[in-house]
Amino acid sequence: MVRRASRASAGERRLEILAAAQECFAEAGYHETRVDEIARRAGLSKGAIYWHFDGKREIFLALFERYLDAFSACRDVARDSPTAELGLRKVFDAVLRSLPQTRPMLKLTLEYLARAGRDEELRVRFGRLYGLLGEVMAEQIQRGVADGRFRAVDVDSTASALVAVMDGLLFQKLVRRGFNLEQACREASKLFIRGLEAA
Repeated sequence: MVRRASRASAGERRLEILAAAQECFAEAGYHETRVDEIARRAGLSKGAIYWHFDGKREIFLALFERYLDAFSACRDVARDSPTAELGLRKVFDAVLRSLPQTRPMLKLTLEYLARAGRDEELRVRFGRLYGLLGEVMAEQIQRGVADGRFRAVDVDSTASALVAVMDGLLFQKLVRRGFNLEQACREASKLFIRGLEAA
């Protein structure tokens, strides 16, 4: 049963719809989720969904933008750190702190990845996501090299490797029961920083 709409702002209503859609997509997958189910989960009419979004694809892409925004915050966290080592550690910590909110997005990301090979718009958005994370890591690595704390390395390749490790740890948390993500992230950051340290 659809509840009577409250006097929420358009922005608040969009956030309610996105939250409901995220749950639906994570549980049933993109193809199996219908706009009717998103509306039911949000407590709105189907018409209200179409008032705010053109359809399921637009909702799907809007969720990806929220995911991208969450990772954008990592740049400021790293830049505010007094050293490159601490900056890299803080990026790992920021990802860990965001996990309760992003866990459903990890499931949804599998949907994005499956579709990105055939969907140019999604491929471009994934490129932006990995590009952003790589830039955040590269800034800190370059900073450490410049101040003599880190040895000279190929900054972009090293940043890409670090992003790949973080990505892999997040997906392991999704599929491995009992996987201690916090400990694994802590050890990964230690290993990388130790490997980067100047002799």
